[in-house]
This record gives sequence, structure tokens and C-alpha cells, in this order.
Amino acid sequence: MMRNEFLSMEKLALRIPRGAAVVMSALLIAGAVVSPAPASAAENPNPSRITEASWWLMEELLKLDPGTQNGGIYANKPGYHNTRAANDPSDYSVRDAEDQAGPSDKAAAYDWTFPEAQSLALAAGETGAEPDLLLPSGLQATTSDYSNIARYSSRLLASGKDPSDPRLDGWREFYGQADTDSSVEGWDFRYDTAVSSDSSHLWHIHLSEDRGKVSSYENKEALLSVLRGETVEQWLSRGASYALSGDWFRTGEFTPAVVQRSGSVWEWNIKRSQSGGAADVKFTYGDADMVPVAGDWDGDGDWTPGVVANESNSRRWYLKNSLAGGVSDVNFLYGGKDYIPVAGDWDGNGTFTPGVVSRDNGAWKWELRNANSGGAVSATLRYGNSNTWPVAGDWDGNLTWTPAVVDDTDGPRRWFLKNDLGTDGLADVQFNYGSHGTYPVPGNWNGATAATEPGIVENFESRVWRWYLKNSVSGGTADEYFDYGNDAPYPYTF
Repeated sequence: MMRNEFLSMEKLALRIPRGAAVVMSALLIAGAVVSPAPASAAENPNPSRITEASWWLMEELLKLDPGTQNGGIYANKPGYHNTRAANDPSDYSVRDAEDQAGPSDKAAAYDWTFPEAQSLALAAGETGAEPDLLLPSGLQATTSDYSNIARYSSRLLASGKDPSDPRLDGWREFYGQADTDSSVEGWDFRYDTAVSSDSSHLWHIHLSEDRGKVSSYENKEALLSVLRGETVEQWLSRGASYALSGDWFRTGEFTPAVVQRSGSVWEWNIKRSQSGGAADVKFTYGDADMVPVAGDWDGDGDWTPGVVANESNSRRWYLKNSLAGGVSDVNFLYGGKDYIPVAGDWDGNGTFTPGVVSRDNGAWKWELRNANSGGAVSATLRYGNSNTWPVAGDWDGNLTWTPAVVDDTDGPRRWFLKNDLGTDGLADVQFNYGSHGTYPVPGNWNGATAATEPGIVENFESRVWRWYLKNSVSGGTADEYFDYGNDAPYPYTF
């Protein structure tokens, strides 16, 4: 796709409101994970109270500044170090909506210790300190070296104060030493206000994470970006990738694709088989501030790429009819600005066409069109709570694509499937597949019927994507899995 094709478009905002979810056609890319844990999981001292993502973050902090120490994640005391279930319902760490999501039995705070900042000069400030916040015995240093802790604390403080920096939107607060004085600095990221705490935070940084994010590697990657001293632009340039699926080669079986940034454009990496290894087809298509989608746009049996951009108050769709870059074959306006793009064969005629999903009084409103052009809506329905992920598929194998939503609350991923477009109302089929923190990517994985089956992607070992596929429209264990996708932090969700 040529850059000049998009010069008149507004840039797509990459800052996402809390609770936002997004999909792309039936090949959703929303965020989270299941089954096996990263390699570091074997070292997790308390997996019943600490998520694998949280333990991974602690290890990354220690790598970021060798010589620093793990000051603790879980502690049986009020606040974010404890679980939501163990806190009093009135505790500040469990009251807000951001803290009522996520697993109820996991801690959501991190203490990162800087030994060189500990000194005998701080001992006088320990009066009344909790046992786990006392200076170590045998301390000999008379003065504190704040250079390291101040470097990281000042970066957290600057990011929190910058309204255009979204990286810490999934975090509640931090406390630390941002300069060389005797006062503890801190910031409440949720309420955009300065905070402070006891003197132990002159030698350790405390971080409280939204409880709904404790399984999210994405949220922790954003924090690490701040701590590394990266700009927002550097973070965005490497931190957005999509996991997609499609029948790219007219085999009747879906195979994976990873769409990731290559400079200012999207690079499409497509596999011919459900396996790992190198991409079989690779090309660039679409500016990297657009939303990738895929479908059989011309009805010839091959799935091909598309991208969707904001243009004034609308969505403009740019569709290709081949697995190649270059200028779009079709483009048109459909849907309102920032509406979630979905694609499907809504009328069963063999051609994929656009749809958009938007919030409507706590529910998802689906507006679907049966032609690859702008114009009137062909079918409208309200389906799914707007705190779920909207996806689409041919769930009953009748060649007509219909909506579904995947629940993103505490516990397993709950899939709710509709088999018609004519009514709002209850799901026709529902089951559990995947756990909190998994990324739904449905597809026709076995090709035996036309039905779309569930799939999930795990951010495995933080930089490798593990795909778990089902060969039936049901829950249970995966029928197959493989690793495909790396050099990107996580399957990305707008």
C-alpha cells in the first residue's frame, strides 16, 4: 500500500480507554492467555498468589538494573500486596472497577529494592515501620546513594504527570525517591494526583497494578518502557502486533498470521500450515496506525488483507484481493470514527463484507453490511455486554457468519455464540475455553466442516506466541498447539 494513498487520513489514536476491547473480523486479536507458563514459572515462589506475568515482571526489573532486589509481591496485609479476596471490601485497593476485575486470589503490587540507597542515616525514620519494610540488619553504609532509584522514580513521575502518555494507565500508583531529598515522591496514575508514603520508599520503589491487569504482559511491557527511558513514540513503534487467522491458500483450513510493525507500515507474516517456523508469505500492507482485518473480499475462496482507518468522523476500509502489498483494490467509507471493525460473510453468499461494533447503553451494537461499499446498514442487532470482546464466525457451519462475545472477567474465558442475525437476546451456544489473560483467535482449524472453532494465543515466555486450537465448537483442552510469532511483546488490543 502506498503511503500517499492515506495522506488525508487522521491518525488513529492508540491510547485505549479503560475497558476497551477490539476485534478484527473473525480473527480477533484481543488480549490474554492460557495453559503453560513462561519458563520463569518454575521459580515463582508462590504461584497460588502471584501470576506468572507478575513474576516475569519482577525478573525483568532485576535484569533492568542488576544488583537490585526483589522486595516482595505478595504479603498478607491490607492493600495491593494482598489478594482482592483477602482484603476488606472497603479497602481502597478493591473498591474501584479496575480492581474488581482479574483473578481474586492474586497480589497486585511490587516492591523493587535498591540496596545502595539503604544507609544508617535512614534508620531514624523507621519508627513504626512494618517488619517487611525495615532496613536489613548489619547495614554499614552511612549515607545513601539515590542515583539509581531516582532515575527510575523520576521517569515514573514524569510519565504519570504527562496526560499524553498512556503507558501507565493500567497502574494505580507508585512511591519512590525521585531526587536526593528526604521526602518520598509518588503519583496516583488513576486519579492524577501526587501521593507519598513512609520512608522505606526512599530505598525501594512500590508499584500497585490495576487488579484487572495482573495477568497482562502488555501492561507490564508498558511499565518497563517507562523505566527504560523510552519515549511514547518508541514504545508505540514496537509495541503493537496482531494475531490473525484465515484461509489464505484456499485449503479449507485456517492458518495463522502475525501482523507487526515494520517502521511506519504493517508487515504481514502468513503461514501455510498450523505450525511454527518462518513465515511462508511476507509483505507489507497498510500504515501502522490503521487496524488490520482480513477476509475473502471478492468471493474467490482466498483470504486477503485489509486495513481500516479513521477519516473525519468515519471509518475508511482499504481491501486487497491478493496476498501482496501495493494500492488497495477497493476502498470505501463505512462505520463511525473509532468503531470496532469486524468482517464476515453476513448473508452467506461467499463474500466477506464490513461490519462495525459500538457501545450502546452497556451493550454491543452490531451494524453489518452485505456489500464492500459505503451505504446503508444491512443488519443491526444488540448483542453482548460491552465489557466483553466481540468476535464473529460461522459457528454452526451454515456458511453465514454471526456474532459472538468472549467474557473478560475473573476466571475462565466464557464464549457466547449467536447463530442468527435476526434477534437480540441470549446465546445459542456457550462454553469455557481459555483462562483470564488469553487472546481469543477463532478460525476453521480442522476444515472438516464450515464451522468456526475457538482458538487462543498465549504470550509464552513473554516474546513467543503459543497458539492453542480446538477442532470443535466447544470448550475443553486444546487439540493442538504450536509457537508462532515473536519479536513483538504481545498480541495487541486497541
